[in-house]
Amino acid sequence: MTKYLYIFIFLLLSCGGSNESSQSNKNSEKIDPDLQKVSEIIKQKCFEVLDLHNKKHWIKEVGSQNIPSKINIWSKTSENGKGIILGGVEVGSTVIFVEELNEDYKIATTVNNKLIIGYLSKLQIANRNNYNPVSGKECMTGKKIKAKYNSWLRSTPNSTDNHMRIPRKAEFIVMDEDVTNNDLGNNQIVWYKVEYNGVVGWLSEYNTK
Repeated sequence: MTKYLYIFIFLLLSCGGSNESSQSNKNSEKIDPDLQKVSEIIKQKCFEVLDLHNKKHWIKEVGSQNIPSKINIWSKTSENGKGIILGGVEVGSTVIFVEELNEDYKIATTVNNKLIIGYLSKLQIANRNNYNPVSGKECMTGKKIKAKYNSWLRSTPNSTDNHMRIPRKAEFIVMDEDVTNNDLGNNQIVWYKVEYNGVVGWLSEYNTK
């Protein structure tokens, strides 16, 4: 899923930029509020995404193998009659969360390299998660983690200094996170900023669970 989310974010940034530029050329005073909101969302270090139910779920739910490969994105909410179909998103894919309503989510995604902002029924959604677009992994800021091993707390991400010894199974609340390359530069490592006994430092994702 990480690979596809990287592509997705790249397309969304590209499409969002071109759409905003186009609208700016037409009328500098008119800014699409939905486009502006999505632009603000994707600039954040972490933002929410929605995982759609996969085909296996719907086969079990419906009791048939004849499951559509795409889910319609609508221009209006279910309460307002759904409106027109803006496009289709693949079953089991991931979209950006924009807003929660009574029966639906407002979402953003790309269809044929075009930015689509519309509505999906909550019935289509399997999970709602925080996502870090840099690491391509779940965002852990504000969540509890444990030390997997006896580890060293570092003063900065990817540093080799022994800032403070952390015992196995020690618990922390993640204050922030950062992504660096390893010494060979061929693999990214997520670092979590935590506090232990009044000391603030960074712990590698490989030393946590």
